[in-house]
Amino acid sequence: MKHKYLVIILFFFIQSQIKAQCWQGFATIDHTLAVKSDGSLWAWGYNDSGQVGDGTAFNRNHPVRIGNEFTWQAVYTGGVHSFAIKTDGTLWAWGFNENGQLGDDTSVEEHTPIMIDGNWQTIAPGFWHNLGLKSDGTLWAWGYDNWGQLGDGSISFYNATPIQVGTDTNWAKIACGKNSSFAIKTNGSLWGWGNNEFGVLGIGNITTQYVPIQIGTATDWQKVDCGFFHTLAIKNDGTLWSWGHNHYGELGNGTTVDSYIPVQIGTATDWVDVSAGEFHSVARKSNGSIWAFGRNSEGQLGNGTTNNSSVPIQVQSSSTWLDVQAGLVHTIGLRSDGTLLSWGYNGEGQLGNGNFENQNSADAVDCPTILNTNNLNEASFSLYPNPVNETLNIVKPNGLDIQKMTIIDAFGKTILEFSGNRTYIDVSNLASGIYLIQIFDSFNQSQSIKFVKS
Repeated sequence: MKHKYLVIILFFFIQSQIKAQCWQGFATIDHTLAVKSDGSLWAWGYNDSGQVGDGTAFNRNHPVRIGNEFTWQAVYTGGVHSFAIKTDGTLWAWGFNENGQLGDDTSVEEHTPIMIDGNWQTIAPGFWHNLGLKSDGTLWAWGYDNWGQLGDGSISFYNATPIQVGTDTNWAKIACGKNSSFAIKTNGSLWGWGNNEFGVLGIGNITTQYVPIQIGTATDWQKVDCGFFHTLAIKNDGTLWSWGHNHYGELGNGTTVDSYIPVQIGTATDWVDVSAGEFHSVARKSNGSIWAFGRNSEGQLGNGTTNNSSVPIQVQSSSTWLDVQAGLVHTIGLRSDGTLLSWGYNGEGQLGNGNFENQNSADAVDCPTILNTNNLNEASFSLYPNPVNETLNIVKPNGLDIQKMTIIDAFGKTILEFSGNRTYIDVSNLASGIYLIQIFDSFNQSQSIKFVKS
């Protein structure tokens, strides 16, 4: 009996560890996409245009599974749209598409991932536009083009398919801000174009640029990222630089004065990564520590206060961070043990912690468990009959129970709710039409399935 209890205790310990430490990578802005170590894709946060990808337009305050595949490799979040690349190299997109953001030659909004043609190496979504880098070193852009951010020398309302930026084949890294674009060439030179309010392009003025223009003469740039109106960059020597809007100290140079050219942040030479939010910034050092500066009205700096800071301040005392990214008004970080933590604004569930309350210090994002992941059919619920007249039956995956279910009509209104581990629902009183049933399982992960009431 002693060994039996030990096995049970060990099982639950392992399960709790899996739930807390399973994340592999993520991307965030006002919603978050995250890939687990098993290759499954999850999302949460603001979802007014289907950018979460679960087939709905409802905000999510906890991770929801996107599809049934275990082949997701990289994720990228735009303002209200999303991209992901699978292990086979295919690119998928979903969300807002009124200005051709998805690159599928339409303006049709998509609430679940659709495959996009093209052999892409990496994607850099902006708020309304995108840059894409192909393996041959060519640079492409698509989406909204009101400030020349597509870089083809003109202003068009938008382009719904990628257009090549110039003819160079030596582009290496890319980044997008709200209406600005940046890229680094293989020779280390840094280039910018598009909107130049507050000097976000770093070229010494505030003049809009319709084609790439080199930022200074330095050829030792290693990393660049852009927020709404400020830019951060790292050189090969590990120094950190910033320019643009600085009303909240987001440039990190100890002032609140805008800068039209790059200015160095302190004297440290061990910076390895940066990320710019709306009006705050985060950066990571080579020792695994993370630092934040700028606006802190919603606790997005993660230091336990809501006070702004014009210089970098360390977030917690941990030195085990692998990645940190600034959302619009929140921040998410990934530790080396696979734990994902979040802090800041949470009004639409941006933190993924199951509530809508702001946090000024780090809070863990739960990691839902999928059982029997070698069998895709066992990882999802199914319904029958569909269409249905009277009784809708729910088939559960092996090992999972149902916590609750909600039925949502075509107008997004919840009209029925059920609790408990039941496997059928009487829908005979529903009017004929299309509905969505959202099923929450025993690990608080959810799946949404459409059904037709005949």
